[in-house]
Amino acid sequence: MDELARGRANDFLTRAAGYIQSTLRVEVKHDDIVVLFQRGEAYQLESEKDFVRYMLIAIAAGSGAATPDPDWIHDVMCRAAPANQLKLRSLFRAAHDRLPADVARRAGS
Repeated sequence: MDELARGRANDFLTRAAGYIQSTLRVEVKHDDIVVLFQRGEAYQLESEKDFVRYMLIAIAAGSGAATPDPDWIHDVMCRAAPANQLKLRSLFRAAHDRLPADVARRAGS
């Protein structure tokens, strides 16, 4: 069963990396996507959609395996919210204010 769960997680991470790569037009390294997924778990994200939305903004902001999330991402993601959807809306608003306009537009913020 553990092997099946690992396979499903790996498939998800591959799809997420492909989507982020095509959306942001940047190379996404496997190690980066794995670490960002782990951070998403620490931020208590639950759905694949929420993970991808967080990872998209994190990569656009320069986060990765060797680079922690900027303080503004960490602050938004650690803030209490009644639902992850509200937390991610706040993340997209913060990204809109902080990322270059072309990157923010591609990221959908």
